[in-house]
Formats: sequence, C-alpha cells, structure tokens
Amino acid sequence: MAVQEAWSLGYTGHGVSVAVVDIGVEVDHPDLKSNIASDLSYSFVDKNHSHVYPPRFRDFIETSEATSHGTKAAGLIAAVFGNNKCSSGVAFQSKVAALKVFHPGESPVSWMIHGFALSTEHIPSAIAYKRDEIDIYSCSFNLAGKFRKASLDMKSALKEGITKEIDKVIYMIVT
Repeated sequence: MAVQEAWSLGYTGHGVSVAVVDIGVEVDHPDLKSNIASDLSYSFVDKNHSHVYPPRFRDFIETSEATSHGTKAAGLIAAVFGNNKCSSGVAFQSKVAALKVFHPGESPVSWMIHGFALSTEHIPSAIAYKRDEIDIYSCSFNLAGKFRKASLDMKSALKEGITKEIDKVIYMIVT
C-alpha cells in the first residue's frame, strides 16, 4: 500500500476525523485511546456519548470476533504509531469517532445458532451525524445486501456526503 511513502510525504491523518460506524469501539484500547474523539463519539443504540463499547459475552468467546470488529477497524485506521504495543494505523494521527449503531441483543446462544440479526435502523442517523466535523465515515460491516433497498434517509445521507466531498475536491483544485 506504500503507507510509509505516504507518511514520508506528510499523509498521516493529521487533522482528519474518521467515524467508525459499527457494533462499538473499545475507546480505552491502548492502541486507540489517544486518537479517540470522545466529543464526536456516540451510541445510537443507547442514545448517549459514553456507551460506545461493543457488547461482550464472557461466557461465549465465539462472539468476540463479531463484537470486536469496530475496534479492529478503528485500529487499522488510527492505531497509535510507535507505542511498542502493536502496529500503527494507516492514518495514525487521525481522530476516531466511535459511532455505535448495532446491538445484537442479549442472547449469544441465538447468535451462534441463527447468526447475527443486526438492525440497520441507526445507520442513516450515523452517516448524517456531525457531517461538518467528521471527514470520513467507515462502514466496513457486511449486512448481506441490506443496502439494495436503502431508506430515503440513507439515500439522502449518502448523496449529501458524496456531493460534499466532490465540492470540497473542486474547491481544493480551484484554489
């Protein structure tokens, strides 16, 4: 990916905020803690700024792969460079806004038998959340074609996001 070359050119994510729209992010993880934008983080499930952690079921370790997805995605983006704990994220100086949109319920046994049944109801609100402060929205989950029939809110948020970015690029080219 030529990440080190990009870093040498000054592309480290400095000044960029990235929202990780997912099942939650471990915002106190040592690789992420200093790059978490708490003021931009929000749980659409719990309707607050402090409960953006993914659900954990200690008796069912099989569920941790799915419930740690948001933390892993955030790490790929903005894990701290040079902390001797793990590798760094590709944009290690960016700030992460943890946007929790999924809660799989209280029955991990049901998850293992029937698979995850995650609602998409909070996604439109998340990708419209603080658009003036968040630069990029990372939605790396797989919901098996749920976006084929996107709601009007979802379509509107996506269209506005694309238009905003195109306008920003045109402005940068012109000036």
